[in-house]
Amino acid sequence: VAPSLSFCELALDKWRMVLALREAGLGAPATWLASDASECTYPAIIKPRQGRGSRGFAPLDGPTDLARYLAAANKPADEYIVQERLSGVEYTTSVVVGLGGPYMATVPKEVKVKKGITQVGVTRVVPAVETLCRGIQERLHADGPFNVQLFVERDGLPRVIEVNPRYSTTVALTLAAGINEVEVVLRHALGEKVEPLSFRADLMMVRYSAQVYVPESEWTFDDLRVPAAKGQP
Repeated sequence: VAPSLSFCELALDKWRMVLALREAGLGAPATWLASDASECTYPAIIKPRQGRGSRGFAPLDGPTDLARYLAAANKPADEYIVQERLSGVEYTTSVVVGLGGPYMATVPKEVKVKKGITQVGVTRVVPAVETLCRGIQERLHADGPFNVQLFVERDGLPRVIEVNPRYSTTVALTLAAGINEVEVVLRHALGEKVEPLSFRADLMMVRYSAQVYVPESEWTFDDLRVPAAKGQP
């Protein structure tokens, strides 16, 4: 279950996606290739053209930071992009689109705490975000489910920082709020009728880890193993 191949290829190259968003008038932030960023404005951020989970992300406060980053990089400068540093409210957004193109829903989730992935998020109703995400489907033809990470700035307009051709890592929050993203796309693909979708707003998800304490004599690392299926070692 994924968007079209052409959309996946576009989204997996952040520079190409920025150019496509810019051409379509869909909320692209000011962005430069790191190899041609002499006129970029600061503060800014830098990240690889291809990557995920904030890998390779770094803040830039001036040209010295950019030069230092590129000197330590293991790829050519044109494999990185520099973007204006946004400071509004961050959202990770599930865009539910059936295979072949029918738009079904947008579920914006405000990012409260983020460590690589969203740790604390809250579902919100944000009409400007829905308009943007619907526009991405209409203009760039994802034709399958995707995720948009963005900031809504003080002017109320959303700026896209990432478009991921996959389900969001916050899919569990979308489900808890009332939309089973995977199920509705599969039902549509099977020819079933899907009723208009709605979700519960202002629902918070909190991810956390927990420690377990047991006497060493009672513990074995076999406790961590997943039981093998019948007929397998």
